[in-house]
Amino acid sequence: MGCCSSHQVEQVPLTPSKALDLKEITLLASVLSEAKLTVSKNEIDEPIIVIDKIMLNPLGYSLVSGRLNSFKSLIEDMGASVSIMEGMMERQDLNGLDLIIEKGYTDLLKYYLPIYKLAFPHKFTSIEDSETSCSIPYYRISHKTPLHLATERGYLDTLQILYTSFQNSFTPEKYNIHHVDEYSGENSALIACKKCHLSIVKFLSEQCNADFNLKSKRSESALHLAAFGSNTNKIEGFEVIKYLVEEVKIDLTFQYEEILLILNDFRILEYIEQKLKAQGIICTKEEVENKYCISSYKAAKAICAFENDSEFTMGAISSIDGNATMSVINASSFLDSDYN
Repeated sequence: MGCCSSHQVEQVPLTPSKALDLKEITLLASVLSEAKLTVSKNEIDEPIIVIDKIMLNPLGYSLVSGRLNSFKSLIEDMGASVSIMEGMMERQDLNGLDLIIEKGYTDLLKYYLPIYKLAFPHKFTSIEDSETSCSIPYYRISHKTPLHLATERGYLDTLQILYTSFQNSFTPEKYNIHHVDEYSGENSALIACKKCHLSIVKFLSEQCNADFNLKSKRSESALHLAAFGSNTNKIEGFEVIKYLVEEVKIDLTFQYEEILLILNDFRILEYIEQKLKAQGIICTKEEVENKYCISSYKAAKAICAFENDSEFTMGAISSIDGNATMSVINASSFLDSDYN
């Protein structure tokens, strides 16, 4: 068998049409198909692939690509080290558990979270080890925590697992349902409203007692954010707004004129106007536009600016899902097998 210490890197372009063959057959071969190779512990933990300058070993690659069976086999059958994998990621300002959460790999999260807790107990016992939005690696596009990104992307199952897992123990801020982003002033409740994820809104309200009365740094209420979100998600947006008004009991009168200006859907406008009327406020969107001499063009332009103000993370590692330039490290121990 060859030695993994020979790090000759070959640039290999990855195209969607070749992705499956390149990943599963050429690159990791038997490793990713759970073959039990006779290799040493040092070899199984060696780097084998570079994706847009992010170096990964077989365990790390299985993690970021969401391959639960491969991940389990590498740990349980081949003795791969979680500590070595996380150390390799940490040196590149990444974290394996965070990536699983951000990508919404539910089954992998259920399996890996208990292992991660056992491997790194200090991260779950002291607030000094807790990562806040200010300490997210500088090069990443977004400062948002993994949980906030999972909320934004609609990963209800991921939120449920995290909430249950930390319900009766110390919760690092980046996995805390109630964490407030230091830049935007938003918590998971406001984010769920902004994206109009009805199931998450209900979960956060009914199971987590999340604070829906919080205002963002721009003085936006949950209702303002849901109004914005409803312009791109009209059906679920209407249900979220109704839920906030009727179940959460959000103060509808707070900056209600702005809410009317934001809304475009006739059904939602009619609903809000009726609810305002029930509280003694008789007002329509048209009246507010005329009052402030706001044209529909300006209103639409403002809404478009909001919708484009979206931040996403994962940095280079997200390219695992699509086009990327991949480098294969010369690791013949993994490729020279009876299965090739």
